[in-house]
Amino acid sequence: MLTFDLDPGPRVDWEFVLDTALALRDALTADGYAPWPKTSGGKGLHVMVPLPDRSSDWDRARSWAKRFVERFARRDARYTVQSTVKREGRIFLDYLRNGRGSSAVAAYSPRAHSGFPVAMPVTWAEVEAGVKADSYRLRDVISRAHPRRRRR
Repeated sequence: MLTFDLDPGPRVDWEFVLDTALALRDALTADGYAPWPKTSGGKGLHVMVPLPDRSSDWDRARSWAKRFVERFARRDARYTVQSTVKREGRIFLDYLRNGRGSSAVAAYSPRAHSGFPVAMPVTWAEVEAGVKADSYRLRDVISRAHPRRRRR
């Protein structure tokens, strides 16, 4: 599984983050992948990409992710793939989570922010509807994982 972390810098409009996630989805789908979105519980969105080839090693997967976001970033000057550049008004397309020993926020993980937002798998329809990075809280995990059945 690859993780692309859309990490907005200061003064980035949330609509642009959502549009970026959808454009990333379209580009990945065009390349034959089946990505899915996840809120970060923080300030960005994650686009998760299941790898069809389980034999891929860490270095090859990270190299592919880097090449992919570098190509994708050429679309708009408001993207960056370098974490050290000035980020104001830009989205850092973080592929670095895909290296051996790197960490990424797992689905359903509570974050150490006010109200304990949770990194939550969401649908593309929810992204299109404007889901926020911190839309879900701990109390939402159970209701999403086990929706109540209709009474007959």
